Amino acid sequence: MDNDATVTRELDLPIGAEELWHLVADGERWADWMVETSEVDVVDGGRGTVVDDDGTTRAVRVERVDPGREVRFTWWPADGPDLCSTVSLVVVPQVHGSRLRITEVKASARSAISGRRWELRAIALSARGATLVSV
Repeated sequence: MDNDATVTRELDLPIGAEELWHLVADGERWADWMVETSEVDVVDGGRGTVVDDDGTTRAVRVERVDPGREVRFTWWPADGPDLCSTVSLVVVPQVHGSRLRITEVKASARSAISGRRWELRAIALSARGATLVSV
C-alpha cells in the first residue's frame, strides 16, 4: 500500500501504560478521547458502534485484543460498508508515562479518517491524560 493508505500517529502521554490501556481497552471510554459516543465491546470478535464528532455513525468489529498492549479493529460508516479501514491502537510503556501508537490502514482512498482528525483525537487524549495526572 502507498503512504496515502496509512495514517500513523504517536503520542507521548504523562500517564502510565496501565491507565492508558484502560482508555484504549474500554469501548465506552473511547468517548473520552476518540469519538463523540461509543458502544463497543472491546474483546476479540467484539462489535459495536461509534459516532464521530461530525455525526458519522460507524460500525466497529474488534479484530484482536492483546491485553495491555494492542487493540485492533475495523470500522466503516454505517451507510458505506465498502469504506472500511483497520485501526491499531498500541500502548508502549515509557520511562516517564506512556506512548500511544495509532495506525489506520485505509481500504480505499475514501475510506478513513484524515490524518488531521487523528491529530485532533491525539490532542483530546493528551488533554485527558493531563487531567488524569492532575487529579
